[in-house]
Formats: sequence, C-alpha cells, structure tokens
Amino acid sequence: MVFPNISLTVLGLFILLSYLSLLPSVASTYPSHVYIVYLGYNKGQEPLLTTQSHIQLLSDVFSKEDEAKEAMLYSYRHSFSGFAAIINSTQATNLSSKIILIFILLYEMSIIYDMKAFSHIVACARTYYIQGEGFISKRMRMMRLVDGRRFFSSGSCSLEQWNGRKMPPAAVVLCFSTVLQVPSTVAAISVWRLNASALIFAEPSTRLMPQDDLLPTVHVDLIQATQILNYIKSSNNPTIDVFPSKWRLGRSPAPSVAYFSSRGPSSVFPSILKPDIAAPGVNILAAWSPKAPPTLIPRLDNRSVAWNFQSGTSMSCPHVAGVVALLKSAHPHWSPAAIRSALMTTAVMADTSSDTILAGGTLKAADPFDIGAGHMDPLKAMDPGLIYDMDTQDYILFLCSIGYTEAQIRKIVLPNISPININTSCSEVYSDPDLNYPAIVISDLHTALTVQRTVTNVGSGAAIYFARVVSPQGVHVSISPHCLVFFGEGEKISYEVTVIPLKRSGGRYDFGEIAWSDGYHRVRIPLVVRVSTHFAIGGGSESDEAGITNYIQLQ
Repeated sequence: MVFPNISLTVLGLFILLSYLSLLPSVASTYPSHVYIVYLGYNKGQEPLLTTQSHIQLLSDVFSKEDEAKEAMLYSYRHSFSGFAAIINSTQATNLSSKIILIFILLYEMSIIYDMKAFSHIVACARTYYIQGEGFISKRMRMMRLVDGRRFFSSGSCSLEQWNGRKMPPAAVVLCFSTVLQVPSTVAAISVWRLNASALIFAEPSTRLMPQDDLLPTVHVDLIQATQILNYIKSSNNPTIDVFPSKWRLGRSPAPSVAYFSSRGPSSVFPSILKPDIAAPGVNILAAWSPKAPPTLIPRLDNRSVAWNFQSGTSMSCPHVAGVVALLKSAHPHWSPAAIRSALMTTAVMADTSSDTILAGGTLKAADPFDIGAGHMDPLKAMDPGLIYDMDTQDYILFLCSIGYTEAQIRKIVLPNISPININTSCSEVYSDPDLNYPAIVISDLHTALTVQRTVTNVGSGAAIYFARVVSPQGVHVSISPHCLVFFGEGEKISYEVTVIPLKRSGGRYDFGEIAWSDGYHRVRIPLVVRVSTHFAIGGGSESDEAGITNYIQLQ
C-alpha cells in the first residue's frame, strides 16, 4: 500500500500563454509614477500563485527580482488579477511589450496623493497561468506551443503513430494520456525523437504523478489541457513560457491512496484484511546508483545521479520498517503481533483537510480495501492503550481453520520452538474470523455470527474503555460487554461481536468500525461484512433474480 509523500508535494510550473500585442508608447520623459496594471478576472487561481506571477512579470523590467518586489506596492489577487507598482515610463513601455497586459491604468499622483491625471490603455492581449506538476530546473521563454495531433496520426504521442511531419524548433508539445493510454515516458521519448524541447502531458486529475522523463515534462489535468488546446486553436502563433519548479506544501489534501496501489479483499484469506496499513510511497527522494540513469533508459539518458524520486511498495515498506524499529526499541517485549496491532489501531483515516482520505484513481473516500486500517501514525502507535496480541497457539488454530494438517503445522512450528507446551493438533473447533487480528472481516455472512476478540492493556495502569460501533450498511452489530474495566497494565479482557444480516445482498462488501476509548486513547479496528446472497429478507429466494451464470470445471 503506497501513498503520496505528505511532506513532499511537487509544484509544477507556471505556463504563460499569451498573444503578442502592440501598446501605444508612453513618453520617456515621464518620471516614475504609480502604475496600476489590470490583468482581468482571477478565475479561481490560488492567490499566492497570482502574486508570484505578478512579481515574475514585473521582474522583466528590473535587473533583479528584489527590485521588482520593492517596486510593487500591492498585488490584487482575489476577485481580479492586477498589481500597483512604481515604475517609470520606459519600464511601462517595456512592460506593455512583454505580451502580458490587458489594461494599464496610469495614475499620476502628487506627493500628497492628489490625483492629477488619469488615462488608460487597452491592449489586445490575454494571459493564462496554469499550474502543473513536474521537475524543471530552468525557465524556458517564448517557446512554440504545438498540438501533438499534428504529428501523430491517432493523436497518440508514440513513434508508431508518427505521420512524418517535422517538428518546429524550440517546440513544446501537448499530448493526452487518454489517447491509447500512452504513459508520459513513451510520449517524452517520442517527442524527443522529433527534436521537441519539452512536453505538456495531460492525464486525469486522479492520476497526476510527476516523474523525471527524458526531457522537461509538465503534468496537467484534462481541464487544464483543454484550456491549452483551445488557446492553440485560437492563435496563429501560440507561445509559452515555462517557469522553474518550486516546492509547495499544502497544495492539495494529503495523504491519498496511489491509484496503482494494490487493493483488497484477499483472494487467499478473505477473513484477513488486506492491505493492513498505508504509508508514504510516492515520489520519495531515495538513494540511487550513479551507474543507472534516473529514467532507466541507458542508451538515451546519460545522466548520473546519487538521488532519485521513486514510487512503490519498495518506498513505503522502509517507512513502516523504520517505525517498527522505533516501536520495538521503546517496547522491547512486544511481539510482532502487538506492534502490528499498535500500528493498525492508531492509524488515521482523515487527511490534512480533516476529511476522509481519498482513494487515488477515483474521487471517492477510501475504504479498508484501499487503505487497510488507515495511514500509520508513529506517535500514536507508541502509546496505543490496548493491543490485540497473538501467540503461537493462535497461529496454529488459524492454520487449522484454513485446512492445514497436523503434519504440515509441525513442520512449520516445531523446528524453531520446543514442542513441550505446543499443541499442533486441530482438535478444537475454530473459525478463521476468530483470529485475534486487529480487524474483523466476515466474507460470507448468511445468518447471525458471533466473533471474539481479546485486548491487552498496555497503558500505565487502571483504565475504563467504552465501545463505539459503526455498523456496516445492512447489518446489525452488537458488542458485549460494552465497557471494559482494567485494573492494571498487562491485563487481558475478551469481548464478543455479534453481526446479524438485515438485507439481501448481491455479494457486496460494506464497512464499519469498532472503537474503544478511555477518553485519551482511541483503539479502532475496521469491521468489514459481506452479506451472502443465500440470505433473503421476507422469504425471498435466489431464483427471484434473472441473470446468467458461468460455470468452469477444473480438472
């Protein structure tokens, strides 16, 4: 289970799309005055980004950015976009020729702020600032912007679809991932082969994930890409400025589940929740062999780096392993099951906006099959309050419940454990949902079922815990006892959960939770139930539904 790194959100680039225009020149004999530059309606653009674009624009008529910041008096960044700055007439003329302005309102003011003159100049120009994601080290100015469909027959930016047209020099190519599902790496190689300078890669907002491609690449969503495409169609000479990348925090709620992360339920053991836990695993800055290029394309990419951004379980697992090591050092007597329980029962389901974590690839709230028990919280896991612990005998009974024979179990257990107190027989009646795992998953509920869990107090002393139950849709859940009273650390208490189906279902899973709290600790486990189609309310039967059933015989 992998997550975008919540501490590393990559801000892509400002893309400046503009029409060249000629503005009437202002007499160079004018002294410095206060100019108000109006750039039109601010269509939902982030205020901080708007101000940054104003500074970038004003920096073009100053030798240093600090001078531009000093000259700027105010940035209008909410309902409309514009700024007030002290510049001279020469700078105003240069600014007007910088392709950006829609209106310039010139205010000539005396030192006592009496307005003495007012005039305005209208320029036939438009400005678009689009914020994408990517890794760009330097600014690219006045690049030619082209539609990838001009050079690839199906609109898919892949060499197999190249129509033979030559790419203009200093071109930035717009490509869509939704055409034949071409990844950004393939699109980057294809336009690079045609001597393009950069790539704008459009993909669904739920799948945006910047990476280091063969040439500078800006990742934008489909709505932004459509705006860019409309600009290309409406201009005879579309141009673009691409600004260097800057790190940004808090740009979007985090964490969220990566779209490529594995989902549940488990096909091998449906009664065990998978995934267990979620951890950061997208665009993690990790050590990298200098022998391998960052794109893993050795014949095309000759770069050598010591660090690289990587994504996947190989990045999220070290995060979990590090937290496990910390827990083990703080609690050296805890078993592996106790550590897992501490991680799962204290995991969080809310993102930085205090809303439910989203499942990547969709815009829906994540459920336990997306995120497991939640996103791990190391600080809370250090003091979980209660744990769901297990010993060797618990694992043996679980192996019995899933069909292992005594001979097979002995081969697994006895080579490492003295057989004196270990019973490897499967004489006891045991079901796999009774494994003392920090989640309850019932994959085939057709009548009332009761499962048992045992919790151990690992708090500092006596405590009283009260239960809070969120029932999955279509089932009634009761818990007994509803209150757990512990008189000291290490004490164990068992409780029972009874689940009764209240609906007829086509085999869907529904989700709830059970949480124990003493006012300080909150010990939460997921409750996942799948009501079987064999159960019918009101005496119905399966034959009431029409459908087609396919049977496969395995020999």
